[in-house]
Amino acid sequence: MAIEHSSFRTGVTGEVPIEAGGRQTSVVVSEPGVRVVHFALDTQQGLTEHSAPKNAIVQVLAGAIAFTLEGQTQTLSVGDLVVMAPGARHALVAVEPSRFSLTLID
Repeated sequence: MAIEHSSFRTGVTGEVPIEAGGRQTSVVVSEPGVRVVHFALDTQQGLTEHSAPKNAIVQVLAGAIAFTLEGQTQTLSVGDLVVMAPGARHALVAVEPSRFSLTLID
């Protein structure tokens, strides 16, 4: 599958507010073969362990996140990436108010 339409997506990082005690998401791109979702997490908010059936890339955009991948935890900061194969078990929790981008690729 291929992306059907070329386009610019600007200002998307600020579209998802970090709300006190909350977790917010915004779909930035949803095209055949690729989906990009931005997350905003307050401190101690996160995602419980799960897996995805697709290739996935997580990039920290703001703050810091404790990311557990296949049983190993590492604290990630702005610009850090996690690259995951389909089915990789993972979880995360925000160490401070944070934003990250999730890219799912077929």
